[in-house]
Amino acid sequence: MNKKSLLFLIIVIILAVAAIIAGRAFFSGNDPGGETPTEPDPVTETDKPEKISRKVKLYFASEDGMSFKTEERVIESAGEKDLPLDILKELINGPQEAGVYPALNKSTEILGVEVKNKIADVRLGDNFISLNTGGSTKEFISVFSVVNTLTDLDEIEAVTFSYGGNPVYEFGSFYFDEPCVKKMSVNEL
Repeated sequence: MNKKSLLFLIIVIILAVAAIIAGRAFFSGNDPGGETPTEPDPVTETDKPEKISRKVKLYFASEDGMSFKTEERVIESAGEKDLPLDILKELINGPQEAGVYPALNKSTEILGVEVKNKIADVRLGDNFISLNTGGSTKEFISVFSVVNTLTDLDEIEAVTFSYGGNPVYEFGSFYFDEPCVKKMSVNEL
């Protein structure tokens, strides 16, 4: 065998071995460099979102519209941080029992709720004020349905409202100079 044939044979053998290695790596999930890819860490129980269910009271308008009637509901939430917003979404959905009336317009938007130092800041959507004003009684029921519902939670003692990142100090005929606490009827003002 001459040198050219021997060199050609060596090159063919090297290419064949490289192709076999690359093929095995491809079909076994390994990269061609021969390293085994690392598997993603399995999700542990602590990594999973903490789904919770909580029985809460929702505050709706009474028949005369001057005070509140409550309904109990079980609210499912992705976690403690999401619970206040999920509760308010259910409040917006309205009552299910006879003799209880909606406190908020069904199209009301609440963008989020942030709780710090036992005070919940409710971030209002564009339409909250326009849909829920129209007389001091309606405004009272709208504002304090939110306040009363949230302050029933152990982790919330008072509520503030914000819009566009700024505090809301006025809502219709109401002026807020401090966080709102629970009030059960118009007569408490």
